Amino acid sequence: MIDAVSFVALSVWAFDRGDARAVGVIALCRLLPGALALPVGAWASDRFARRRVITLVFAGQSAVLAALVVATVAESSLVVVAGLVSFSGVIAAPYRPAHLAMLPLVARSPQELVAANVAGGVVEGAALLAGPVLAAVLLLLGGPPAALMLALTVALLGCVVVAGVHSPSDPSVALRQVSEGPFVALTGGIRVLRADRGLALVVGCFTAQLFVRGVLNVLLVLASFDLLGLGAGGVGWLAAAMGAGAIVGAAGAAGLTGRRRLGAPFAMGLVLWGAPMAMIGLVPGPVLALVALGVIGAGNSVLDVSGFTLLQRLGDDRVLGRVFGVLFTAGIAFGGVGAIVAPSAVDALGLRWSLVVAGLLLPLVALLARPGLRRIDGASEPPSQALLAMTQVELLRALSPTTLEKLAARSVVSPVSGGEVIVHQGDPADRFYVIVSGDVEVSVDGTPVGVSSAGECFGETGLMRRAPRNATVRALTDGCVVAVDGQAFVDAVTGNAEAFSATSQVIDERSAEGPRPPGRDAPMG
Repeated sequence: MIDAVSFVALSVWAFDRGDARAVGVIALCRLLPGALALPVGAWASDRFARRRVITLVFAGQSAVLAALVVATVAESSLVVVAGLVSFSGVIAAPYRPAHLAMLPLVARSPQELVAANVAGGVVEGAALLAGPVLAAVLLLLGGPPAALMLALTVALLGCVVVAGVHSPSDPSVALRQVSEGPFVALTGGIRVLRADRGLALVVGCFTAQLFVRGVLNVLLVLASFDLLGLGAGGVGWLAAAMGAGAIVGAAGAAGLTGRRRLGAPFAMGLVLWGAPMAMIGLVPGPVLALVALGVIGAGNSVLDVSGFTLLQRLGDDRVLGRVFGVLFTAGIAFGGVGAIVAPSAVDALGLRWSLVVAGLLLPLVALLARPGLRRIDGASEPPSQALLAMTQVELLRALSPTTLEKLAARSVVSPVSGGEVIVHQGDPADRFYVIVSGDVEVSVDGTPVGVSSAGECFGETGLMRRAPRNATVRALTDGCVVAVDGQAFVDAVTGNAEAFSATSQVIDERSAEGPRPPGRDAPMG
């Protein structure tokens, strides 16, 4: 709501004081400074309590909006208003990374994760619908200052509401114990993207969409005045059409709940975003424009729900805020580029053909990305046996379902024969093991110290302490174990405060007490 209302108010204010280039300057100032601040903001969302970060964002936004009200009433220069808008973008930088990175930790199941993203889409759509409508009414009654007062009121309410919300355990608590240099901390998201082509593909598609959005932000204002004859109030109504479509699209995206394969909906969201924009240029008219923008809003909801869920499933929880930070940094930067390009495109191609060319870009991106999205879908199913086994392990119960899915995807289900040695004392620790079936014997220095069975685990001590195995584990009967990638296990446990604390406590107790009968408190490799 805040962004939707302030965008309409400030765009109209800029157009009244200048021309299309003044609108472009405001659009650029909304985007580019925030892009420069996003790496720090995204790092903060991984390092500090995310609820607190969001509260501070609302408080800062309130202060800047109050200053913008004063500036517009006093008829300040474009430079002053642009400076305040730039500062607002810097303050808002941590919000979306913190919000989206928290959802996988809050959701109690993969279905809830999709549902949470759908709910976010509904709220965003409602804000896009109600915000511009209210802004249009207030613009007619009291001009831009009146509309900005509405945005200020919403920001203050958001600050109060979020400050009173109880949040779950935050992974940042554990991460504070890890020493990171500034450069490593700020580039964590980039390093993850370089190592994962699937994540990079999704982020790249989002970046293209946000570039086109930057173009549309400027062209929408020009179209309202010069192509559709709707004037200043029409800017609000056109933006509201996108909001109405977003609500419908979010309701439709609810059908994605429980689906593992989200590549096709993601590609369809790109097509629905671009093709209607081209239609506005080809067949201009107020009614068609409202319908087309409604379709764009629906496509935006499908795109966000499917794309955000893909990133949350694929990304490492410990740096997920920074992954989203890379997304929004690139998106805002390219959105700013789009705002700059738009006036020049209008000069070169005219308004109608600028809409056509920009709109056709996204269907082309969807076509090129489709093979990669199919590969992501093909690898989206975690081993069900491994996932089921890990849900029974005490040390892993604090981890979110999304994190457990990622661990299951980095694991191997292996049968073992009676008498087979699974790990040798003194060997390097490279796996965490969960017993699916059968019994295993634990021995230290050749002396048996106990037996463990299905639902129990071993191998965490060597991994967490980066030390050799402290025990030999041998299968007593035929059975089955899940071997989890060691680094994936360490990343998951150290990325969750409760899991980190529970694991550290068990390891410390085992070290202090020495060999005991196996089970949860037994010394297990």
